[in-house]
Amino acid sequence: MSEDRPERAGSSPEPPPPPPPPPGDEAGSPARGGFLPLSLGLGLLYLYAVGLSMLPAIGPRGPYGAPLGLAITFWGLFVGYLVLAVLLAVQRKTSLTGAGMLIAFGIWLLLGGELCVGVLVQMRQA
Repeated sequence: MSEDRPERAGSSPEPPPPPPPPPGDEAGSPARGGFLPLSLGLGLLYLYAVGLSMLPAIGPRGPYGAPLGLAITFWGLFVGYLVLAVLLAVQRKTSLTGAGMLIAFGIWLLLGGELCVGVLVQMRQA
């Protein structure tokens, strides 16, 4: 048994070397960056401003009476916002800004959807 494990007097085993950093995460790479709280607040303001300004177009006289260009403009603003948010989220330097914008979109869907449905239910066609 003593041949399997030679013991040295007064020496302890060396700890293993630390694992190498993952590719793309070297010391020279930029850290995650962006402004999460600012982008969250500004994203909510933008989405509520666009969403609430869209209500008259889809109100009692709206959905089929609104010009097609107006509907395309409103939906284009939402799609553009989402495209920008995703592009910012995948970039390392602006990932927190994009994440804040995407979180704002989720909050807007939950709270804004309730607000929109509530307003539309209360509107009655004359």
